[in-house]
Amino acid sequence: MSRNLARTDCQTCESKVEVTGLPYVKDRIVVCDAECTVCHTKYTAWLHGTGRGQHDLDQPFYDLSYRSTFNDEPGEDDVPSGIEVLKVIKIDGVVISETEL
Repeated sequence: MSRNLARTDCQTCESKVEVTGLPYVKDRIVVCDAECTVCHTKYTAWLHGTGRGQHDLDQPFYDLSYRSTFNDEPGEDDVPSGIEVLKVIKIDGVVISETEL
């Protein structure tokens, strides 16, 4: 398990994620609430900042975590019901593993 998803698009449907809340500090990281514009999966967006609540408004977020767990595994309320989340691992374009999260 990792704290972040290492991506800025939606893990569920690969669509755009937009900031929906005001910045705050969590575990010395400047973050804010964010949500997918298509499937409405809930995230915490990682903002460029100092860790003291200051952030650069001109910089977009650089990473995501699921909102309720603050890691790379969604909590029950993060992904809307009826949507299945799979973790797919590819090597040289070949799928070697699919795991339901």
